[in-house]
Amino acid sequence: LHISKNNKNKRKASVAMDAADTGLAPLEVGPVLNPAMNSKVLLNNAVMRLVKRPLTKEDICKNTVLTPIGYQCTLSLPGLPDEWGGLEWAGEVASSQKVAEENAARYALEAITADPV
Repeated sequence: LHISKNNKNKRKASVAMDAADTGLAPLEVGPVLNPAMNSKVLLNNAVMRLVKRPLTKEDICKNTVLTPIGYQCTLSLPGLPDEWGGLEWAGEVASSQKVAEENAARYALEAITADPV
């Protein structure tokens, strides 16, 4: 931990910490470690790259229903070209609507990123 103080203004202090000071390995930057980069965000980014324009509400359609064992989301991507626009992905049943949508987005993302074309 490095602390430096400016003598003219004692209220100002800058703190700098690097990985060597903490004894921890440096964090890798990636979607797994950033909680904001979930499957829904990554799917939106992938679809935007594929359609080569900003997304509209019609590009990604989701339908979440409450089943007797929890929420399940079905997701389709009608904005995608060719047969991709007609496919649907159903996610695993989850206890919340948010997690159900994340599950469906994960399956859709895995499918479109696995396609070599």
